[in-house]
Amino acid sequence: MDEELNERFIPIGKMAEINHVSIATLRHYDKLGLLKPKYLNVQTGYRYYDIQQNARLDMIAYMKELGMSLYPDVSDHLCNHCISCGSSRQ
Repeated sequence: MDEELNERFIPIGKMAEINHVSIATLRHYDKLGLLKPKYLNVQTGYRYYDIQQNARLDMIAYMKELGMSLYPDVSDHLCNHCISCGSSRQ
């Protein structure tokens, strides 16, 4: 099953590496609702992301560089402009 997940999704460690952020940062963004993993293994708690979520992560990084706070500024902007987070909550 893990091999199939790794073919369809990006494990949290690889997502962090690709985007030059820490795993802790991705967990923090998940907690704030800014970037929810595409798939969460309920048994292990391990997070998996979709390649398309890189665009949202890039937007978060860009807004942080502009001096915007993660919450509520970045969160509100992402929600108001329909920038998909890849989760089922939107």
